[in-house]
Amino acid sequence: MKRYVVYVPEWVALEIQGQVLHIALDSVDRALAWESRLVSAINGIGEHPGYAEDERMSRHFGRTVRRMVFESRYLVFFSVKESAGVIEVLHFRHGARQSLGESGEA
Repeated sequence: MKRYVVYVPEWVALEIQGQVLHIALDSVDRALAWESRLVSAINGIGEHPGYAEDERMSRHFGRTVRRMVFESRYLVFFSVKESAGVIEVLHFRHGARQSLGESGEA
């Protein structure tokens, strides 16, 4: 099975760090453990990128975007660049928050 390189742009890393800091307000240890699990799950996408397509995000980004649900609460959106062997993480958010485009975000 093909293994893809997973690329997480700086802005997505900042979205993730914001959640880590939010969790750390309650418990630093819990925040660090959560971050470790999330990083492992994101890297795992490189081995199994066959997640469901998210139609709204695909329209927003103008390409096929897939969605991974992490720990029943968080959403990781990514696209697969088959020819380059790369998975690009496009967005991360808590599932209860508005998605891109719902609040006028770009």
